[in-house]
Amino acid sequence: MLKLEGLASWVVIIICCYLCQAGLKVLYRLHFHPLKNFPGPWLAAATGWYKFYYDVIRGGQYIFHIWRLEKEFNSTIIRISHNHLLINDPDFFHDVFKPGTEFQRDPTFYQSLPLANSLAALADFKLHGVRRKQLNPVFTPSAVAEALPTLSKNIEGIGEILSRAKRDGTAVDIQAHFFYLTINMISDKLFGSSLSLLDEKDQLDDIATTLQFFHRQSLLFVNFPSLGKLVDVLPEFLLRMVVPGYVRLREYCGARLGEVYARRQQKEKPSPDAGHRTLNDVLLESGQSDGIHIDRKYLIDESVLFMFVGTDTTAYALSFAIYYLLTHPDVLKKLKVELRDSERQIQSHDWPAIRKLEYLSAVIEEVLRISCPVQGFLPRVVPPSGRFIGSTFIPGGTIISVPLSGISKSEVIFKDPGSFRPERWLGDEGKSLEKWRVQFSLGPYACIGMKLSQMEMTMSLAYIFARFDLALHETDSRSMEILDYLLAANTSHVQVTVLKDNWS
Repeated sequence: MLKLEGLASWVVIIICCYLCQAGLKVLYRLHFHPLKNFPGPWLAAATGWYKFYYDVIRGGQYIFHIWRLEKEFNSTIIRISHNHLLINDPDFFHDVFKPGTEFQRDPTFYQSLPLANSLAALADFKLHGVRRKQLNPVFTPSAVAEALPTLSKNIEGIGEILSRAKRDGTAVDIQAHFFYLTINMISDKLFGSSLSLLDEKDQLDDIATTLQFFHRQSLLFVNFPSLGKLVDVLPEFLLRMVVPGYVRLREYCGARLGEVYARRQQKEKPSPDAGHRTLNDVLLESGQSDGIHIDRKYLIDESVLFMFVGTDTTAYALSFAIYYLLTHPDVLKKLKVELRDSERQIQSHDWPAIRKLEYLSAVIEEVLRISCPVQGFLPRVVPPSGRFIGSTFIPGGTIISVPLSGISKSEVIFKDPGSFRPERWLGDEGKSLEKWRVQFSLGPYACIGMKLSQMEMTMSLAYIFARFDLALHETDSRSMEILDYLLAANTSHVQVTVLKDNWS
């Protein structure tokens, strides 16, 4: 009996100590922290559970809540966590993201996903630069162009699906098929092979579902960074319960990586459609030449990262392009005139010719601006000396975010930013906006796969709108409401019906 009473006393003591520690932490954050005088909700400054509520419980709503707070507090600088400021200042954006910047990635944020060996997790400038240099050969313009046969085959697969839908009078989930296309393209870059849009749709759908699971679960890792470190020690059955998307995605990448190992052992080349060294080939070869041990976990981490960031983002942007073009007939009419003049090049998938189409390029730039595939935070650490924004001093060590979505909707930069107007990117106005082509970010951490994504969007939209007349099906503005799960997502998929196949 005495032992039980003693144990109960210790439990009470431990709980009291924990509550005291938590209370002191809140007291410090609210009244003694260097950021105590910055505007923002006191609960956000006091505890991370505020962000968790909007991120996880409300489902990807934190960045949109912050934009409302910006108006409420009438300030472009908002304290959104105990040591984190959101700064909506376009000029400061270039200071943070320029080449040679002193603002390093926030390691707590970028290492929260359980991908410790991946490019995204490398916050240190030097380490990130070394890895990026290893991967650059896979994403040069010439290397991207080598993936054109795979892209052309997938675009024609979508064309066949749309043609069948016209004959059958059925609707098509075009967003799902864009997702399948981007899965195939990044698989081609990672593993040297891809699946058939027509004959292996079920497998592609399973991969897409897995990616979307992981996409939705990513905010759990961001809000609980220790969870990412636990995945190596937690039993598999528990991981499957908590983060099933992550487990299934690693299994898929591991299986495909096994094919790469088998091919290399037999000294075979990637599939004829690929015709190039894959990202995993490059990493294995660079590891040998640099004396770095590249193990299976290392390669799976990198593969999972590229599957995560290189698929749904482009599919999302393509889907917004479909929606905005079909709801803006004047823009679509201008685009179709340009495409009609280049129909022969589009039919032959002539990338050098198609990428020069000015109005199509302007449409894509405007789609990227208005849809903003990365809506939320790209946290950086203020250098030790601190920084002034106007007369406001930001202490060194502060985490700051200058979201791309703030640039996209800035009335200082764009006339009528809520309007879909591709013409803003043409002529003298377009030249004046050149420095605001930032949706793939800038500086040393800019998106390494930008050229691949641009080719996918340009070739896909040229082919689809040159060949087909489409109409939206069960898709409206509610379908396009944006959620932020690290990467942006719309509420429901874009669907279309085919009015006419101009090439049949």
